[in-house]
Amino acid sequence: MKKLFTQLPLVCISIIINAQSNFNKGFNMGYGEGYCHDKGVGCIKPLSPMAPMPTIGESINSYQDGYNRGFQQGLNAQKSNATSQRYQTSKPKFIEDKMYNPYGNVDNVVKLALALKESKGRALELLESEEYQAVADICFAGLRVSPKDDEFMLILASAYKSAGDKQNALKWFKIVSYYRRGDENLKEVISTLENEVSNEE
Repeated sequence: MKKLFTQLPLVCISIIINAQSNFNKGFNMGYGEGYCHDKGVGCIKPLSPMAPMPTIGESINSYQDGYNRGFQQGLNAQKSNATSQRYQTSKPKFIEDKMYNPYGNVDNVVKLALALKESKGRALELLESEEYQAVADICFAGLRVSPKDDEFMLILASAYKSAGDKQNALKWFKIVSYYRRGDENLKEVISTLENEVSNEE
């Protein structure tokens, strides 16, 4: 008895799953064929909607009736998709002024380089006239714009040395030596300053 109750639901489920009528099978096949009618080989058949009930004159057991109805609905769906307006994104606007212009950037770089060169010349003039604070101000401003500019660092170190601030001078000469590794004169200046600083302590 238990066997009967366990097998009966399985049989019913399998019957329900396979209970698709010939009309439904024909409708599903016809819908895909109608949708792809005259679209060529690359057409992807969509999922067909649920098959409708057969009308008067159509048989639930007729594959051909289902196919004809599905084909007609698929053809209608294809036409309505072709004529319907879906959401479309706006077309991109071409703005000529905002394009990348490498020559405009080169002009800016040249102007910046000339400004830095002028400020280095001014800093050297001030160094000769012993205005060390003005030299430091120009060098720090230049280093904010060009942080790895060893010429500004060298002028700043020279200003500190001339002002008698050997600790800061040594610090900046060492930073310059990082960028100018093969400069023997710079190594000699650093070694002399290190000896002077150690003798003062």
